[in-house]
Amino acid sequence: MKFVSEALGPLFQIASTPTFQNNGDPNDNTLILRKHAALQAEWETVRNESDVLREELKEDKWLTVFRTVTDQADGMMSSLEKAVNCCQ
Repeated sequence: MKFVSEALGPLFQIASTPTFQNNGDPNDNTLILRKHAALQAEWETVRNESDVLREELKEDKWLTVFRTVTDQADGMMSSLEKAVNCCQ
């Protein structure tokens, strides 16, 4: 995305405001700048969604850790119960 923005740098300097051709249609530079703005907005949306998914995956990792620890604790409790029953 940075590469695209740098490549369009001269257009940003030339067309600080959108201009129209004589017939009222936007010129090519204006269309490119509009597409670039739309691309940037979409890129930001994708980055935000990526951040949300990354956080969700972190939570899933911790759930896996807690499940593993719970299973280990259950196993230890079973062993302790057997030992207590043998001692009684």
